[in-house]
Formats: sequence, structure tokens, C-alpha cells
Amino acid sequence: MERLWLNEARHKYPMKWIVAVNCSYDEKQKLFGDIYSVFDNWESAHELTVNLRNSNNMGDVTCTEGHDPRPQIGGFTVCPL
Repeated sequence: MERLWLNEARHKYPMKWIVAVNCSYDEKQKLFGDIYSVFDNWESAHELTVNLRNSNNMGDVTCTEGHDPRPQIGGFTVCPL
């Protein structure tokens, strides 16, 4: 496991789903935690997140999406012609 700020993890794992455990906030209200696993699809990441939360062994658990470097307008991805 690797301890990272979740903003940094989003850029380190672009277009992936990140499951982090033992999450907490620092004094500047930035979230950090231990990266438990990285997935390509949301279903697998969400299933693991639910299982870890139900086990109550890993502290606060969160699932977040990595940064998408493609340009977007109003939530829609802009595709070049």
C-alpha cells in the first residue's frame, strides 16, 4: 500500500478507479489515505469498497475516479474530428 493525497493519486492513475483505505483529512481539509487497489472498471472498485466498509477493519474507505485528461465541455468529452 502506498500513502498518497487523493488528488495526487487521481493524477498518478488517470482514467482508473482508486480504492483508498484509512482515509482522513489534514489540517487544510485535504483527503489522504492508503491506496489499496486500482481498477479499470467501476463495478469491481465499488464491490471492493462495499466489502471493505462492511468488514470494519480498514478505517474509512473511499472509491474515487482518476483524472480524465481528455478535454470536456459541460460534462461531455470533446472528441477531435
